[in-house]
Amino acid sequence: MPQVICTSPHAKFSQLIGGVRFFNAKDVGRISEEITDEQAAEFLKTPAYFRLHMGDLIEEPKRAAPPATKKAAGEKTEKAPSTEKTAANTGGIDPNPNF
Repeated sequence: MPQVICTSPHAKFSQLIGGVRFFNAKDVGRISEEITDEQAAEFLKTPAYFRLHMGDLIEEPKRAAPPATKKAAGEKTEKAPSTEKTAANTGGIDPNPNF
């Protein structure tokens, strides 16, 4: 059974549109409950409605960051001062306990 997405900003707070229940979908609009092909055809006559296809709302996996560039030979790298706390300067309490 098909579903449709309503992208109209005027439907933002509507729970029933044309007798069909719609639910919020983050950054998309509102998604209908499963409806008949005939109901979907009627909604799709309006420009603010689109058919929901399986996988439409699945986020793409995040891509890995590009590898760091290497410094040219002989170029010096400055080391930033460490801000990591140790048990010695925190009164004997481990600042990074493993829970």
